[in-house]
Amino acid sequence: MPVSTVRTIWRDLHALQEAGFPIYDERDGLWQVDEDAGNRRGP
Repeated sequence: MPVSTVRTIWRDLHALQEAGFPIYDERDGLWQVDEDAGNRRGP
C-alpha cells in the first residue's frame, strides 16, 4: 500500500475517534471497535 494511503487511513481513524466513534488504537497499529459501546445507556 502506498505510504500516502496508510497516512490517510491513520488520519481518518483518528478523525473518527475524535468524533466519538467507539474505536481505539490498541497496540502495534491495530485498531479495535468497542463492541460494548452500543450496549451502554447514557444518564
